[in-house]
Amino acid sequence: MLARALAASPRDATAHFLLGNLAMSGGMLDSAIAEWRRAAAIEPRIPTLHRNLGYALLAAGRPVAEARAAFEDGVRYDSLNTGAYVGFDSTLVLLGASAADRARALERFPVPDSMPASLVYRFVRLLAAAGRFDDAERQFRGRFFPRREGGINPRQVWLEVRAGRAEALAEQGKCADVRRVLETLPRPAVGLGFTRDGLEPFLQAGPLADRVRALRERCPR
Repeated sequence: MLARALAASPRDATAHFLLGNLAMSGGMLDSAIAEWRRAAAIEPRIPTLHRNLGYALLAAGRPVAEARAAFEDGVRYDSLNTGAYVGFDSTLVLLGASAADRARALERFPVPDSMPASLVYRFVRLLAAAGRFDDAERQFRGRFFPRREGGINPRQVWLEVRAGRAEALAEQGKCADVRRVLETLPRPAVGLGFTRDGLEPFLQAGPLADRVRALRERCPR
């Protein structure tokens, strides 16, 4: 049916897109890539098109730069597609991009207040790694973080950002400021309901506890 549609109208972007989906479902990566590229050349605004193309390029072992370009087109034409941003960030990692560059890529999400929690966590960690701690902490404001079995806990990410701030201050020799940050770690933060409880377990054992212990040794009272 799709072949007949293309015979009648070779520039039917939807038909090329659907043929790519069929090829992908059969494991024919090269055919899927070819059809999706034809579809993108005709109508680049088809939802999920560039996300699918980017992941197919990675799966086929094509140059990472090609996948990066596909995901970047996804960010441009399908700007609310979480998968396009995750794929874009993943290719930036493979290409050796800095945390600052990766954060700027995710910053292109057009409706910041509606950014999905999974993307918020990635974005926040990148902002912190880039030393943008105020921006990172600001991302927690005015959001609802759903609870998911086995999912990321916003308390952990919040404490990671705060510990990162303390580590940056320690590098600058500002031990008084480090101690002030450490004192606030187990306390609820104003306006952040998820910090009212459940912080202590992350500070008593595990990687965060080790980081806090190292900071206390570095900046003793």
